[in-house]
Amino acid sequence: CALPISSFSCIIDGKYFSGEGNDQFAYAAYIMQGGRLNFVLMPIIAGQKGIPQQMNFFVADKGITIVHGTDNHDYSVVYSEANAMDNNYTCKEMTVTITSSGKSRVTGTFSGTLIEPKTGRNVPVTDCKFDIPYSTYSKN
Repeated sequence: CALPISSFSCIIDGKYFSGEGNDQFAYAAYIMQGGRLNFVLMPIIAGQKGIPQQMNFFVADKGITIVHGTDNHDYSVVYSEANAMDNNYTCKEMTVTITSSGKSRVTGTFSGTLIEPKTGRNVPVTDCKFDIPYSTYSKN
C-alpha cells in the first residue's frame, strides 16, 4: 500500500533543500514512546549514487519543540550532506512546530541554526515546512 505524496522544503545556508514522494522511510513520520515524533527529510533523486543529503528529527509529537544542541537527549535535529554521514551538522538551536497532526498526516514548520562540523560556523536554516504521512510502521 503506497503512502500519499509527501513534501518538504527549506533553505540551508542559502541552498534550497526539498523533496516529495511516498517512500516509507524518507517521507514518513513515526510515533515513538514518550510522546515523541521521528521523521527524516531526504530527497530521493532518480539515478543518485551514494547516500542522499538528509535531516533527521526527534521532537515532541505536538506543539512547539525548541532543540538546544544536546541539552535534552529526547530531542535532536541532525543534518548530513550527501555522502557525508560521518560529518553531521549538529543543532545549535532549532524550533520545530507541529501545526497539524491527524490520524494519517503531520504538518509543520522549522527554522534555526546548525553548526558546520569542520569549522564550527553557524549555518542558518530558514523557510522550512513539511507535510508527511505517518508510516505504516508507526505505533500511532
